Amino acid sequence: MSDSIDHLRKAIADWNPASVEAGPKPDQPGLPYAVWRFLSGWKYDREMVGTEFGADSAVLLRQVLRWSGGEVRLPKIRDSALPQLSLAGIEITSSGGLQAIPFCPKWIVNDKLDPADGIDSPPRHARTDKALPGERYLLDLGSGDGKSAYKSWQSAPQKEAVWRTLSMPRGSTSVVVLPTGTGKSLVFQLLAAHSQGITVVVVPTVALAMDQWRSACEIVPSLKPRYYAANDNADSVIDAVKSGDTRLLITSPEACVTGKLRAVLEKLATDGRLDNLVIDEVHIVETWGAFFRVDFQLLAGVRKTWLTNSTGRLRTLLFTATLTPSGREDLRSLFPAAKNGVWWEFLSQRLRPEMVYFDQRFASEDERAEGVMQCVWRLPRPAILYVTERKEAVHWFRKLRYEEGFQRVGCFHGDTPASERKKLLEEWRGDKIDLMVATSAFGLGVDKPDVRSVLHACYPEDMNRYYQEVGRGGRDGWTTVCVLMPTEKDKEVAYGLCPKLITPELLTERWESLSQPEFMRKVPNANEAVRQIDPAAVRTEMLGKRTGQENILWNKRLLLQLQRANLLILRGVSYEQGQDGEKSREWIEVELNFNPYRKVGELVEESRMEELAASASGLNRVAEYLGGKRCVSVVLAALYGDNVQRVCAGCRYCRVNEVTPRRSPELEWELSPRDESTPPAVIVSGLPDPVEERDRFRTLFRQCLELKQIQRFATTPGYFDQLASIMDDLYQELPIYLRKPYRIDVIEDSPAELLPGEMLAVFHLGQTASGAFAVRGGAKVIHWFRPPVTRENIRYPLHERGILDPGFFTSPEDWLRS
Repeated sequence: MSDSIDHLRKAIADWNPASVEAGPKPDQPGLPYAVWRFLSGWKYDREMVGTEFGADSAVLLRQVLRWSGGEVRLPKIRDSALPQLSLAGIEITSSGGLQAIPFCPKWIVNDKLDPADGIDSPPRHARTDKALPGERYLLDLGSGDGKSAYKSWQSAPQKEAVWRTLSMPRGSTSVVVLPTGTGKSLVFQLLAAHSQGITVVVVPTVALAMDQWRSACEIVPSLKPRYYAANDNADSVIDAVKSGDTRLLITSPEACVTGKLRAVLEKLATDGRLDNLVIDEVHIVETWGAFFRVDFQLLAGVRKTWLTNSTGRLRTLLFTATLTPSGREDLRSLFPAAKNGVWWEFLSQRLRPEMVYFDQRFASEDERAEGVMQCVWRLPRPAILYVTERKEAVHWFRKLRYEEGFQRVGCFHGDTPASERKKLLEEWRGDKIDLMVATSAFGLGVDKPDVRSVLHACYPEDMNRYYQEVGRGGRDGWTTVCVLMPTEKDKEVAYGLCPKLITPELLTERWESLSQPEFMRKVPNANEAVRQIDPAAVRTEMLGKRTGQENILWNKRLLLQLQRANLLILRGVSYEQGQDGEKSREWIEVELNFNPYRKVGELVEESRMEELAASASGLNRVAEYLGGKRCVSVVLAALYGDNVQRVCAGCRYCRVNEVTPRRSPELEWELSPRDESTPPAVIVSGLPDPVEERDRFRTLFRQCLELKQIQRFATTPGYFDQLASIMDDLYQELPIYLRKPYRIDVIEDSPAELLPGEMLAVFHLGQTASGAFAVRGGAKVIHWFRPPVTRENIRYPLHERGILDPGFFTSPEDWLRS
């Protein structure tokens, strides 16, 4: 810490940030991090912008002073910098030092702010998850240069999610919910690494696709990950997919549903080379998918085609950090398991412990603009300023850049060109941009761990959107300042953003056009209710006029609305190549649950009103939060369900009522379905000591793998390292076909439930691990004891656990021969 201050003093004395070496970026926020960011930013100002000491540098110096914990004695600051320092809330003390005044906005009312802390107190570490030592197949991930990408599992839920995913039967569908920042991407990266065919990862945004591709190249480079976009070297990616030169493909739902990649993946499924379909950030199927990203829901139909073509081989994995109860039901309806597979859910939902919430409504735009500007000049970096509309983002960017003098600022919205997006994301990740002005387009995939402030100059249309966007902050596990600053006019804008469902009259008219023989046909050898529909159908009054993509999208929305009303089942999507100059046609196959010639507008009215009510409830939850009558964790738990772990690092309700911020609980998880059966047990006496009889223990360990096909082991505390060391040696010696993922748990961390058909070998070393007798599910638990035991002295603890007739072997060799 003293070195950081010394560097700062020298740079100020020389009035030249290049006079000291900033060094590598510190891993954690603190004073050295703040000094590094200031020196780097000031140097950028001088070299790239030509500014002696600009607005950005002033705010970054404020961050240093706030994180230092008090007054900092520095050499005399040049007079030219004093106006910027004043705007940043920095003053020169009577003793000549610099001090940053805690930011206590006068416009925040009905709250109880601590004058000593303000809203910009130094970040504190908010997570309490315990890392677990990793097995060899985890430690081997990385570039292959001897440096491991991972040294441990981030948490017990991450390890459990990986194991269950790797053990998925063919044809299965799994929902995996892991909180942001807990490493859910590793789950499907390891799945791809241990699959022979290709894994397709579908993501909703270009930003997320680029981020996933970059991560995969670092973690599993041997898979030769590729990113497919129609306008970015698409042909070479398709060639790599066809030839098998890549085993991990990252792409968009549109590329799978309507792009030329679709036919390639369909052929791979038929050839048995499409192993896994992964859909990331799947919560948007419930939100965006119903109204905006139509292809995200139509992907369900395409996936059914792939599943059929693969004869039930394809596994489907649905990943997200948050999921509502209704979202779980939607996903099960859209992505059911094949007959030979299973549906299971792994839910580890905990509210983000890093978010510290502040809010204030403003009567006018001018008052809010003044508040936003104060926040921009005082809150720590990196920071994001969210607005609702593109024109607002452009307005704020220009104001900050050209009126206030901020140069390390970017602007990201839905109309930002792809090349500009790529440049902005690179500069954002590379710490060339400190402040991003953005719409909700800047969200999924923007995985920058150290965002310290998230501002909203808008009224979010629902709490889900707001929670997702503040979730861009604090991914490193340290607290983040979140300030929501709406005006009354913003609320009207939010109402305008609510989904526009097709009216019953228009719905009937569109359905009648879709029902015409030219656009609807029966399917040979299928039941009477199965139809294929061309979504290019035009309403009667539009015949003869040009049919555009918007019309097709509305027809697809109609079909999805009928599906949500349980009036039809989406069976698949296919393409028919045009002949003799005719256009190719897209056919959506459905199974109708109603007479196709009825007026369907009346049939969906109840479902339609329910959806409109759900949309309105989203706005109501935002109003409830702004009312400050309940803790934000209560509002969010009502949205995400009773199984979510509640935590609040600070909100208006808690501060006013002097509620101590909830300490972040360790992550838990919920499995569905559960197996509560007691597995058969086997007792093996005479286990050798793993240290004194290492060679014999090693031989027995290997025979467990080769002869008994056991991949899961557990032991008592203090012995994990010995077992891991032995397994490391074995793993390198085993033939490639036997190098399957394995698992070693310390028994106190071992989950209570085994997978169907799974065997667990428990090594009772040093003490009897009574918790191992509580294991549920699975095929068998083999208890190895040292020192030797007899059938009589082990019978009682087993009977107590419902294990009435265990097998018994007097030596490990006897059991291995059995």
